[in-house]
Amino acid sequence: MARGKTDGERAIAERVAKGKDPERALKRAFPDRDIGEVLWAWLAEGFVPLSDQIGALAGQTAERAPVDAIVRAAGRLPRHPLRSASMAWSVSQSYRARAAEWDARFDALPREVQLLLLAPRRARDRQPIPAELCDEAVALYALAAVDGDHDHYSLLSGAAEDLGVDKKAFTRRVAAHLEADPPITLQESDNLVAPLGHAPWPVTRRILATWRSESRIHRVLELRADSREDLQQFLRERGLEASPEFVELLAHRTEAQGQTVSESLDPTLVARFANGHGDARSMALVERFPPERLEAFASAVRATGTRALCCLGLLRDPQLDAEVSAELWGIIEDGISAKDYRTVLVSASRTLAGVAAAGSYGYALLERILDRARTIEENFGARLAFAVYPAQIRFQLRRAMFRATAGSEPRPLDLLLPGDDLLRVADLVDVFGTFANGWELLDDLSDDERGRVLAAWARLDWDGTLDTCDPPSRVHAPPPIEEMPWPKLAAAIEQTSYPRLVRGESERTTVTRALRRAPSTTEKVALVDRMLARVTTWSMPVLRGLKPLITAVLPAWLEEARPLEGAREAACYGILRAGADGDLRALLLRLPAPQVDGWLSRMQSDPDRTVKKRWKELAGLHRASA
Repeated sequence: MARGKTDGERAIAERVAKGKDPERALKRAFPDRDIGEVLWAWLAEGFVPLSDQIGALAGQTAERAPVDAIVRAAGRLPRHPLRSASMAWSVSQSYRARAAEWDARFDALPREVQLLLLAPRRARDRQPIPAELCDEAVALYALAAVDGDHDHYSLLSGAAEDLGVDKKAFTRRVAAHLEADPPITLQESDNLVAPLGHAPWPVTRRILATWRSESRIHRVLELRADSREDLQQFLRERGLEASPEFVELLAHRTEAQGQTVSESLDPTLVARFANGHGDARSMALVERFPPERLEAFASAVRATGTRALCCLGLLRDPQLDAEVSAELWGIIEDGISAKDYRTVLVSASRTLAGVAAAGSYGYALLERILDRARTIEENFGARLAFAVYPAQIRFQLRRAMFRATAGSEPRPLDLLLPGDDLLRVADLVDVFGTFANGWELLDDLSDDERGRVLAAWARLDWDGTLDTCDPPSRVHAPPPIEEMPWPKLAAAIEQTSYPRLVRGESERTTVTRALRRAPSTTEKVALVDRMLARVTTWSMPVLRGLKPLITAVLPAWLEEARPLEGAREAACYGILRAGADGDLRALLLRLPAPQVDGWLSRMQSDPDRTVKKRWKELAGLHRASA
């Protein structure tokens, strides 16, 4: 690059880096160039830092960036690239688009870039990664969590989990660094709360002695498994008063040790429930009180006049139960009427959390609502804009029911296993809820229980779209598509939701690869016909999922030289109306002329302007091919 041009671009780069909207500034400065290539050329030259908004834009444009530029940019970072969430994301995005190029160059890449590629390579082919590289990467993640030189703790933990080290194991690795001799200089931080909860007590006690935040100290103590005498002694030495949460923890700890929970703790627990801070685990503890003590506890809660949902099982008020049930069902109906399901699902979450906190009583109430929710499709029929909504409601109710069993044994794992709504699962977020540094819904399960749940889903993960990356489930994952016997592969496809088919095909051409395994055209067509037979609503997610299937069998249908009927006809018209392109559109227009003419006539009279616009284009193509 010529010096004058370099100096000019450096000046522009500095202005862009200081601006509020780097994407807009880049487009204005270089209207005829790809802004991704420009940005990554700057990063490779060290003109701009990979941070904040620049880092976000770099990740968004990494798929179009030259691999050389990304490698050089990684080498210019002031710290190890694994400590940069933006660089890790950028490499992952680039690998998705240029996997073959990255793989071909892997052995020649700098060591730190090889470590960046471990997670995306494993996500692509689900193969084990070299233990030496894995340990090196996870060790660096753990050290970064301790010394604070990283972007975000949860991203470090999530990256370690991608490499096969679950959240608990990673926390233990971080805790091991706290025992370093001489001690590592630490800053008081939320990132250290979980590791200090698992470090040896003398180490934790030494570090907490320097902390100022009472809330952080209590959060650490709530995670400790030490004797209550040691924990109470530490609070006295620091001159701190036990928080209500800590008192509640002591009650659980006492019961777990087979001792009777002191009645002196009851007033604190009553106040916790009356203020709406009770949870299912504490409710289970209270329900195990002797009958006379349980009744006295319930009377004390009723005397406060509370209507907190976590107290439903203590209040036993039929009118309040009916109001809660009516509120939840009203939210469900509002979603159907407004067709704004996502907002409605969020608005129901607080009420569901409150009912779940009521323990076994809340479980029974939620179970009644779930029974009613099983009839949504039957009762609302055509009013449902999206077939997935009833299933999402049922998933949400099952999650709340599962939370309501915290503190009880055995846990109802069947609520989390593949079941009636399997064909509506687009992602495990649907089943387990939001993924934030792990599946929080599964955190209090034993390793065996967690493994059973995730293994059940891993067996269905033939295409890698469920991301069952938890270590206990790995041994149960199906073999690669090219190695699966056709009968098992066909059965797996039939149990896959249409959104998953879309995702798998777009990311790894899974549907196309799977259909190539069919031993004959007849069996391939039979599979697609079975897939069509299960469709109840020709929604956009369904039609997008069907595209690769229809593309694979349409040549065989064309050889039959007769109009399509039934589900075949409905699917092909729906895809054409929704916007087919490329080879699929060309194949659809080769169907018998009377059928295509009929479809075009329907599109011409369609009130949707977008459909009419497509009709004009398709009519011209159809005339040209006649």
